[in-house]
Amino acid sequence: MYYFLDLIDEYYSESGILDAQPDADGYVDIDLEEVVAYIVKEAKKDEMGEYDPEEVLFVVQGEMEYGNSLGQVD
Repeated sequence: MYYFLDLIDEYYSESGILDAQPDADGYVDIDLEEVVAYIVKEAKKDEMGEYDPEEVLFVVQGEMEYGNSLGQVD
């Protein structure tokens, strides 16, 4: 689980999403499918295993919901 969370943070920092300008409503669009694809690719490359993207999506969504609950993102 920690590995996936580290990869989510890595994706955010390497993709430029943290530097993206919010839209008129103050939101930055994060494509969860891209985050999942990044995690699956990196896990395979790092020999951490092969994961079903649909299952990894639940982890990514959970991390997003957790951030929302802390007020980190709207």
